[in-house]
This record gives sequence, C-alpha cells and structure tokens, in this order.
Amino acid sequence: VGSAGGLQHLRLSRIGGKLALSFAPLEYSAPLKSEPRWGAFVDTYTLLEGVTDLRLSYRPLASDAWGVSPQPADSRSGHASLPAMVRLQIVTSDGEWPPIIVSLDQHEAER
Repeated sequence: VGSAGGLQHLRLSRIGGKLALSFAPLEYSAPLKSEPRWGAFVDTYTLLEGVTDLRLSYRPLASDAWGVSPQPADSRSGHASLPAMVRLQIVTSDGEWPPIIVSLDQHEAER
C-alpha cells in the first residue's frame, strides 16, 4: 500500500461504511503516550466497502474466553501486552462474514 516503508503503527477501523487500514511511522523519539501521526506518509487505505458492523474481541490467554479487553481480567501489572488471539467479525450489506481469527506468536514473550 503506497510507500509505507519501515516500522509502522497499523490501525484497522470502520470509517462510515468502509473498513480502513491506517498507517503511522514508528517514531522512537516521540513522547511515550503521544498519538501516532496517522496518515503522515501514506493515506488511509479502504479495504472493504458496505461495512455495517465491525467487532473485535480478544483472548488474553489461549485458554481464556473471548472478551472485549485484550488484558486478562486479573491483570494488575499496569503494562500493555499482546493477547493470544484477536477475533474480527465483519458484517456488510451482503451479510455476515465468517470470523477472522489471528493468533499472535509473540503474546507469551510479552507477559
């Protein structure tokens, strides 16, 4: 997509009736909690049109139930970590898609 070279933040979102992917360069010199510069070099890219609903759910650990938080319910560490799995559910004007489930290999290393 465009010229999104180097390390990038990626944001999948629903914008109106579109499923969109946005890019922002990873800037090591930026303040820790600053918002990434979305669209600084590459415009937001439309992946799919006619989207009526988009739902994300997470399994913090592979043995956990699906939930709306990527963090375990008993997490008290205060730091962010990757969940074991992410589920994307898409509904379009043509109907509901089968769920897309992504397993994140590095989740264990982050805990």
